[in-house]
Order: sequence, then structure tokens, then C-alpha cells
Amino acid sequence: MFLHPHIFEAPRVNDLSLFRCRLCLLQHRLSSFRPEHWGDLFRGGYMEPLWPGVVWFMIIIVLLVLSSIIATVLVNVLLRDG
Repeated sequence: MFLHPHIFEAPRVNDLSLFRCRLCLLQHRLSSFRPEHWGDLFRGGYMEPLWPGVVWFMIIIVLLVLSSIIATVLVNVLLRDG
């Protein structure tokens, strides 16, 4: 039975002679991604797939804390006047 090695393992950059330089440049650009605009924080980078989830989780937690503080203040103000 003939088994080709690329069936069980991913091809490496060194295996691809035609596009080696372009793939190395692309990998370097993707790995060195840094956010330049505010919108980039929500999209995240190639090498950091968890970052957008962390940002959205922090935003949700902050909104929940702020809404609970506002609700507590409103309840205390409304009950004190009545």
C-alpha cells in the first residue's frame, strides 16, 4: 500500500518551491499584525484568535456592571422619594 506523506501531515513552506518567498512574507505579516484602528480590536489578528472574544467579554461585563449600578441608584432614589 502506497501512502503519500502529505496525506498525514500538513505541507511545510520548504516543500513549496514556487511560492516559498510569498508564503514566508504572508506568514510574517499575519504573525506581526497589530491593530491600527479601533475596529481592528474587535476583529483580532491571525495569530491571536481569542482576542476578539476577550474584548467582547470585557465589554459585556462592563455593560452589565454599569447597568446594575444605574439600576441600584434608580431603585434607591425612587424608594426614598416615596
